Amino acid sequence: MNKKILVVEDESLITLDIKLIFEKEGYEVITNIKTVENAIASIIEHNPILVLIDINLNQNKDGVDLGTYLLAKNTITYIYITSFSNEVVLDRVIHTRPHG
Repeated sequence: MNKKILVVEDESLITLDIKLIFEKEGYEVITNIKTVENAIASIIEHNPILVLIDINLNQNKDGVDLGTYLLAKNTITYIYITSFSNEVVLDRVIHTRPHG
């Protein structure tokens, strides 16, 4: 069974915490993914069962753009992990229909 989780997060300490938690549960965690472009390439290569997405990636594209991509593919569960909560961003998030 595929037990791969992809973490798209630009903060290394947060990524490490998430990785340790999931590895204790037996998952393979793919990290060091900090851009939407790298995330898409890793999704194609690794076919994870879950993608955890930070919204603010400090890049041209943000986590909501990745959520939009995943919604169109409709094959992988994805959850946003963020402290971002302004109304404009949350309105964009709702349209991507994340699993959490």
